[in-house]
Amino acid sequence: MRQERNMVILGMGYLMEYIYPCYKHMLGEAAGRCMAAVTADGADLARKQEKFEFPVILDDNAGALEQMEPEIILFAPPPAVAPGLIEQVLAPYYRKVRERGGKLPVLYAFPPKPEGRDYLEMLGNDILVANILPNMVSRIAGETLAGEGLTYLTFPDEGPWPKEERDYLLEFFSPLGGCIEVKPAHVMQMLAGTVTVHNISEIILTVSDALERSGNPVDFHRIAGAMRAYHQKKWSYSPAGSAPCREDEVE
Repeated sequence: MRQERNMVILGMGYLMEYIYPCYKHMLGEAAGRCMAAVTADGADLARKQEKFEFPVILDDNAGALEQMEPEIILFAPPPAVAPGLIEQVLAPYYRKVRERGGKLPVLYAFPPKPEGRDYLEMLGNDILVANILPNMVSRIAGETLAGEGLTYLTFPDEGPWPKEERDYLLEFFSPLGGCIEVKPAHVMQMLAGTVTVHNISEIILTVSDALERSGNPVDFHRIAGAMRAYHQKKWSYSPAGSAPCREDEVE
């Protein structure tokens, strides 16, 4: 599935640095010539330029698109900035590509809003776009999460993706673990659940601290393992490749 495709990142911030293994997985040594990234953070520009083998440009989204003629655009600005960039940068570029008869870039959109259907309305219903929430938890206590970590993909209901493009997207994010599709109608519930789940780590640490103060110390890893085991038993759900866990680890 690996193949050289020109890619441009619009919004080279923490998230796009985090998914660096995905670029390398798909492009290998070609990343240096097949990619370019744009950042609005002038104070951190030098560090990013030194860290990555591909060009990192300051505040020239349109120039990066014209220079690279990307097959994939990774769109990752802050949500508040996204609508303006869609109107001022993406829409004019997609019009130019159509006018010269080129292939329209596939759009990987990382802000949870706008939704896919909004991109179709603003950029044209002939584009391919997906909202993506990458898996941000791939290792815990040095252990790789083979089953629990998932990247969430949301495709607009208005148009199916060709199989080859969907397969490429799945392979692109495979270094971060598995992928799951979330329908547009359920995105906000999924985000709410994901945010809530992040509080569980604080609960586990609080329980561990309380047990220690009461003279019954239990390592927080064991508490987490017991919680995971109870959850899997309760819902008859154990993800493939899940790390071992036991319900009786905490007396």
